Amino acid sequence: MNIYIRVSENQKTISGVDRWNSYDKRMTLKKCWMSLMINVTSEDFITIYHHDVRDETLNWLSNKCSTLHNFVKINSLEESFLVPLEDMKANLKAEKDKNKLYALLEDDYLWNGNALRTIKDATKHWKGFIAPNDTPANYKDFTQAHILLGQDRHWRTTNYISWNLIGTQEIFSTFIDDIITSGTDIKELNNILNKTKCINPLPGVATHCKQEDMTPLVNWDYVWDGIKL
Repeated sequence: MNIYIRVSENQKTISGVDRWNSYDKRMTLKKCWMSLMINVTSEDFITIYHHDVRDETLNWLSNKCSTLHNFVKINSLEESFLVPLEDMKANLKAEKDKNKLYALLEDDYLWNGNALRTIKDATKHWKGFIAPNDTPANYKDFTQAHILLGQDRHWRTTNYISWNLIGTQEIFSTFIDDIITSGTDIKELNNILNKTKCINPLPGVATHCKQEDMTPLVNWDYVWDGIKL
């Protein structure tokens, strides 16, 4: 899997919503990073796009990274969205395997153990986008959803996505221009759901660490406390 992740130490969220439990962003970044590192394997490659991050933190991220990785410095918030997507678009064009997995990730998602393995297994059967979190927004919107039955868990079509998506070369190639055009506009990004389906596991295997956006039916305090820095 090729992973593209945006990293920042800014306390203020893009949406203006408070961070979960008002945790400091530097602590959230490190906890979320460690939870992701539990999931990646030597077959994964990570490109880290960073802005407003101290050298001390970058060194820490590198030392704790459990697979091959590369750092790319970004000069602004807007570039932090555009540059990873442009890089991904170039790599998608060069990729010959339409089933090769790509992930566009944010740095404030907390992951359960075996989360990526669960998603990777699902891509053997589902070739569309997958969101790892089951956002509460799914239950505030009465848009019809479909439930897919799996052997070890069920899945649902999501009514809401963010810049934390996983999918094959084929699906990203189809919609990379739409994602780029959306820029930092979450409403524009969600217009993709008018053209294709995205599913998430039930319960979700990750959560966006923002108030009112925590994936339900998972004890995230337990996951958080279990990560030692």
